[in-house]
This record gives sequence, structure tokens and C-alpha cells, in this order.
Amino acid sequence: MTPTPTEPRPSGLARWLTRTTEPPPPAAPSIHGLRRGPKPRRSPIVVLLAVVMVCGGALGSVSLYRQIGQTQEVVAITQLVLRGEQIERGDLSIVQARLDPSLRSVPATGIDQVVGQYARYDLVPGTTLSPGAVGEQTNPPEGFTEVGLVLSEGRYPDHNLQPADKVLLIGSSSNQGEPEITEYDATLVTVIPPDSSGEIRLTVLVPRGQAGAIATTAAAGRMTLALVSRGGR
Repeated sequence: MTPTPTEPRPSGLARWLTRTTEPPPPAAPSIHGLRRGPKPRRSPIVVLLAVVMVCGGALGSVSLYRQIGQTQEVVAITQLVLRGEQIERGDLSIVQARLDPSLRSVPATGIDQVVGQYARYDLVPGTTLSPGAVGEQTNPPEGFTEVGLVLSEGRYPDHNLQPADKVLLIGSSSNQGEPEITEYDATLVTVIPPDSSGEIRLTVLVPRGQAGAIATTAAAGRMTLALVSRGGR
């Protein structure tokens, strides 16, 4: 039997050349098979407007912060002054306050002009004094009078009552049986917030002919107050 001739084994150099000359694997396709287009350019005008808006907002914020953060010496109330009472120097003090730019207060230099004026409404300790809170002495309009009332808790609405509010005074003739109800229109003049017992002290403006009946009914604990409208509206 004649042996089958075998092919000569390639040398090491030939094998290396064969391996390095093999074609590279196919490149991976791009995402979704799409080519990335050219990057869009932003318009210089749009960029300029954006910069202007950012700078304007920053300047406005700084200005507002400075206005709110500024403090100044103003007149403050240290003693309770009821409406119509004359203001004395001991009722006032000068404080350093940080104020809202939308609010007005009497500056410290105007304290001497305030002394001797009259309170137009109740001035509560711990508050700053506004220019409209004081003025010349005033009297009730012709045909009207002011009556002071003390009402117990439950006989006035659970609202922040204020001077100039229109109210309805509801009086009853008796606490027993079928009471006779009488109603009186009135305007709040002064309001002292309720104390620890819940009692509230008010001054109301009423027609002079009704003052006696209102005072008597309230003193007997048979008067109830209802809010009609705010500030005379």
C-alpha cells in the first residue's frame, strides 16, 4: 500500500500572517439605525435674551431683599390708648424695626408731633404707629352717641372684629319664657380683644334714642352681636 502524501505544515510565520490579515468583524449598527445629525445652533438673540432675563431677575431679587432687610427708627405704642383718648409721651417709644415697604409708620423724628393728638382707633402696645392712626379730637355725629359694651363668650362672632365694622345688636327682654327680641343697627368704634375669660369689650356708635335700652340690655347679659359687613361696606 502506497502511503498518502500529507500537505506540508505551514510555518509559524505563515500562520501569523494568515491570522493578522483576516477581515475585521462587521461594525455594530448605530442606535435605531439612524445617523446623528449636526448639532443645532442656538440663536445669539435667544441667548442674549436669556442672559438679560436672568440678570434682571437677580437684580430685582437683590433690590427687594435690601428693601425688606432695611431697618429704621419708628414710633411704637407702649401703652394701650383707646379711641378718642389723647396720646401722651409715655404712650410712645422709639424702636428699630424692619418694615414692609408697603406699610407706613411714623418715623422717630415725628414723635413730638404725635404727642397731644387723639387716637382714631384703639392703639395696641407692641405695634408701630401709622400716620392715619392719630388726628384731631372728634365727636360723634349729630344724633348719635357711643356706648360701651362687655359681651361674654358666645355672644359675639368668632371673627376678628375691627373698628368701622357694621354690626347688629340683638337684645332679648328676658332669659326665660318667650323673650321679646329687639334689633339695633350699630357701628363698631373700638374693639379690645377677648381676655382670658372670653369677654370682649366694645364701643359702638348708635342712635342717641337707643343708647339707654342697649346699655341696659347688655348689662343684664341679654345682648348678642352679629357681624353685618366689614369696614362699613
